[in-house]
Amino acid sequence: EAVYAASKTAVAGTLLTAGRAATMLCGEDGRFVGSLGSDALDAQFAAFAPPKLGQPFVKTVAFDDARVFVETILPTPTAFIFGGGHVAYFLAQALHFIGFDYVIVDDRADFLTPERFPHAKNFVCRAYEHACDQLDLTPHSSYIVIITSSHASDLVVLEQAVRRKVKYLGMIGSKRKIGLLFEHLRGQGVSEEALRAIHAPIGLEIGADTPEEIAVSIAAELIRVRRQDD
Repeated sequence: EAVYAASKTAVAGTLLTAGRAATMLCGEDGRFVGSLGSDALDAQFAAFAPPKLGQPFVKTVAFDDARVFVETILPTPTAFIFGGGHVAYFLAQALHFIGFDYVIVDDRADFLTPERFPHAKNFVCRAYEHACDQLDLTPHSSYIVIITSSHASDLVVLEQAVRRKVKYLGMIGSKRKIGLLFEHLRGQGVSEEALRAIHAPIGLEIGADTPEEIAVSIAAELIRVRRQDD
């Protein structure tokens, strides 16, 4: 239980044998809890489990003569939506129906209400210069969506987000705007690999134009990223 709480995702191995129950957990932080009953089995599980962290996996695996049921424990995916405007309003509705939690971050308190976002996991009212401070971002289940009310705010958030390890990072904007922001980030020492990982312009290319359509394109892209390891 402590491993789940601290690491957000884990891999569990349960020895399948009559008359003996043994379970071992691999946490995202590299810690192991429990034992499969022998040093040899523990060593094999310790080598096998870490690459499975954050990926859907359910299978019975043979370790020498033993059978071990291995499954990943995945947290609910959470979208951290920066900007509570029109696109966020419709995106939040879609996320609720596709099984995502979501957190709304905005520097305008009037936009952070349960009436506007009834299923929000949390609201964060904070200047965008400190937007990522104290957010519980994890590499396997956090999705960052940058759709603030201005290019300047988008950049301020992106400068912080690009340095965090998350499952997904996307930002709204035209290709011209994205190109200018990327040049700025290169000047700050952000690597090309990090820039390639940013989904920008955000959303699948479906010709979206209205806030509703843009929200659908973003939700679709989040689904694709979530399922790409299935």
